[in-house]
Amino acid sequence: MTLPPTQDAEIIAALDTTRKSWGEFRTFVDSLQSMPLGDAGLPEAIQGLEAQSALLAQQADRVVQLYEASAI
Repeated sequence: MTLPPTQDAEIIAALDTTRKSWGEFRTFVDSLQSMPLGDAGLPEAIQGLEAQSALLAQQADRVVQLYEASAI
């Protein structure tokens, strides 16, 4: 599905926030991939990834809700 570009400032801001969070999520993934098994920082890195994942899902849901509201 392709959505047309939006001019709605709130949607644009929500998309930007989500894009930034995606970059942070990717940083956690890259960090985890480079850690050897048994690394002392592994549990903390996993917790960070889980938290960032939940945040990213919430932000993506917000973007969808904003698009839905603008379509009415």
